[in-house]
Amino acid sequence: MRWFAAAVLAFAVLATGTATYAGQREVEERLACQCGCGLTVHTCNHLQCSFAVPVREDIAKSLAAGQPEDEIIARYVEEYGEKVLSAPTHAGFNLLAWWGPYVALVAGGFGLWLAIRRMNRVGVIVETGDRAEYGEISQSARDEIKRELERLEQ
Repeated sequence: MRWFAAAVLAFAVLATGTATYAGQREVEERLACQCGCGLTVHTCNHLQCSFAVPVREDIAKSLAAGQPEDEIIARYVEEYGEKVLSAPTHAGFNLLAWWGPYVALVAGGFGLWLAIRRMNRVGVIVETGDRAEYGEISQSARDEIKRELERLEQ
């Protein structure tokens, strides 16, 4: 009977601890550490980080007090600005950060397609006056090329 009570108690501790930890981890991942390491608050690996350690403690206390995750994030954004977020918001000028790489990739692909298409045009440059144009090879030009090739082979 004791082992059953211990198992139920262990399960209850793990279940509640995991739920709180998952919420805390989510909030910590959404905040960027401000110590200059370039990591999130959750992944900052400085032992006594002047930003991440107090923020982790504050997040744990706030979640234990029942404060929603979005309110905690909003409080830090209000205090530090949008630079504290690990990813830009999906509004305004920040949309460029989300969509810019895809637009650049499509534009680059289109430009590459145009360049390849232009390089693969069929025809020969024929000089007419003071400009060059693409045109077909005349029979006389073919005969001249044939004579030059025969002369080079001798």
